[in-house]
Amino acid sequence: MRRSFGANCGVVRELHWTSLAGAVGICILLGCEAQKPSGSPSRAGDASPSRAAVATSDLKLEAGVVGRPVENRKIIYRAKIELAVEDFGPVPASVAELVKKFDGYVADSTLGGTPGVARRGTWKVRVPVARFDEFVTSAKGLGELVNASTQSEDVSDEYFDIEARIRNKTKEEERLLKLLEERTGKLADVIEVERELSRVREETERMQGRIRVMADLTAFTTVDINVNEIRGYVPPAAPDLSTRIRRTFAESVNELRMFGEELLVGFVGFGPWIPVLLICFAPPYLVIRRNWRRWTRSQRGAAA
Repeated sequence: MRRSFGANCGVVRELHWTSLAGAVGICILLGCEAQKPSGSPSRAGDASPSRAAVATSDLKLEAGVVGRPVENRKIIYRAKIELAVEDFGPVPASVAELVKKFDGYVADSTLGGTPGVARRGTWKVRVPVARFDEFVTSAKGLGELVNASTQSEDVSDEYFDIEARIRNKTKEEERLLKLLEERTGKLADVIEVERELSRVREETERMQGRIRVMADLTAFTTVDINVNEIRGYVPPAAPDLSTRIRRTFAESVNELRMFGEELLVGFVGFGPWIPVLLICFAPPYLVIRRNWRRWTRSQRGAAA
């Protein structure tokens, strides 16, 4: 018994010292870890990318809220071009060919003029926004440039505001439809919900129409082209001597032609009046002539 008790006590003491040594070792390790600087290179390296990523993410989010990407902006472009030409004849075909080349279309056109009067034409052309600058440059070459202007209007805020309002109205419509399906109360309440639903749909359709117009105006630019056939027109950059001589000669020939035409028209218009004038003035002329001859003969007889 004593041996067994002593052996047991030895085992207990051994376990006690073993546990004590283990606890001391753990404390030493914990103390070493506590003495390490909190900003050690390894941890700093691990933490820095995380903060950079968060900062970058916040910056991206902030940029998305504050500013809108340039490529998503909605801008309406317009241009007006006024040209002068010597011969208006080939201009309509040239305009049609130019519009087709740049994938546009003619929204409206007006041609005017009468024989002997300078002709003129106006075209309202719609061209894709990506080809606006090229088309304007090419259109200026259809004649001698008199005036040109371009305008731009940024409607991004209005466009995206209407988009957001349409989304809100759509959600409101869904809620009203759900409320209408679940409504089983008074008829007056149902009618009130239907009236509100009709109002929401009307506002949504009106905003959708407006946004369709804005989408069309921003996708296709508008170019107004005015071409006038002007004789004697002098452009801001004076033409050379040969051009001036040619124009002066052409103007003289044209004026001579117009004078001859007017003279011929005058004779033709005077033709029906000739018989009337003969009937009216021939008898008095004959009477006066006969009396004049008698008076002349009597004077000769008296002198003899």
